[in-house]
Amino acid sequence: MKKNNVLKVFAVILAFIIWLLVSLLKEQIATIYLPVRIVNVPENIYIFENEEILIPVLVQGTGINILIFYLADTTIDYNGSDFVMGSNLLDMDRIASSLPIQRNLALSTISTENNFLISTDRLDQKRVPVIFEFFTEIDRRNLLENNYYFEDFFVTISGPSAEIRRIDHAFTEKISSDILRQRRKNIRLQSISEHIVIVPTFIELQQASEVISTKTFTFLPIFYDEDSISIFPQRVTVIIEGKLDSLNLVTPHDINAFVHATDLEEFMELDVRFIKPDYVRIVDYTPARVSARAIQD
Repeated sequence: MKKNNVLKVFAVILAFIIWLLVSLLKEQIATIYLPVRIVNVPENIYIFENEEILIPVLVQGTGINILIFYLADTTIDYNGSDFVMGSNLLDMDRIASSLPIQRNLALSTISTENNFLISTDRLDQKRVPVIFEFFTEIDRRNLLENNYYFEDFFVTISGPSAEIRRIDHAFTEKISSDILRQRRKNIRLQSISEHIVIVPTFIELQQASEVISTKTFTFLPIFYDEDSISIFPQRVTVIIEGKLDSLNLVTPHDINAFVHATDLEEFMELDVRFIKPDYVRIVDYTPARVSARAIQD
C-alpha cells in the first residue's frame, strides 16, 4: 500500500514537471509591468522619485523567454532631456519607442487612461555650517579638554531648490565622550530629508594640533570621450582632505574628474574617477556615477 502511494506521488510530480516544461516551451502572451527610469535629465533639474511608475507591457513569446525577461528586472529608459521645472507628462509614444529590444520576444505597450506625471524642481546646492550635538554637556567638555575642536566645519548640501533655501545648518548625530576610545572618530550627520544629499555624510574629528581640513570644489567638469559617448550630468562636486597648508595650494585645475567606457552600450552607468595630487585624498563626491549614452555612427 505504501509503495503504491509513493508511486502515485511520484507520478503526480512527474506529470507536473512535464506540464511545466511544455508550458514554458509554448508560445504565450503575458502582461508585465515595467518600471520607468528617467535618463538624460538636464543637470540643473531634480526629479522627485516618490513613487515608482509602472507601465503595462504586452509580452509575446515562449514561456521560458517571458520568465527570463520578467526575472531580469528590465526597465524602460525614458529620455528626459526636455524636462522642465514643474510637472512633466510622460509621452506614451516615446515610452513605446523606448521599450527594450528583445530578440525572442515581441513587446508593445498597453493603452491606459492614466496620466504619468514626473514632478521636478531646480537642482541647487550650497555650503552650510555644521552644528555639533552632544548627549550631555559633560561629553562636550570632555572632548574639548582633549583638544578636539568643533568650529569651521562645513558640508555641501544638494537637492530641490525649494528645500535647499530653507536649510541653514546641518546637524551631527549626538556625540558621546566614549568616542575617545575609538581610533577614527567619525561623526555621522543627521539626515535632513529624503531629497537632500549631504557631502560628506560624516565628519572626522581632529585634534587642534593636527590641523587637518577639507576643501570643497563645486561643479567641476567631468572629462570624457566626446566622440563616442554623451554623459549626464557633466559636472561633479568633490570634497578633498589634507593638511591645511597643502590644502590651501590646491585649485580646481588640480582635481580632474573623468569617466571611461570600456564596452560601449546604448545606455550605461559609469563611475566617476579622479586624478589628484598625492598629498590630498577624496573624502566624498556627488554624483558617484553618471548616465552615459553611446553616440551612434
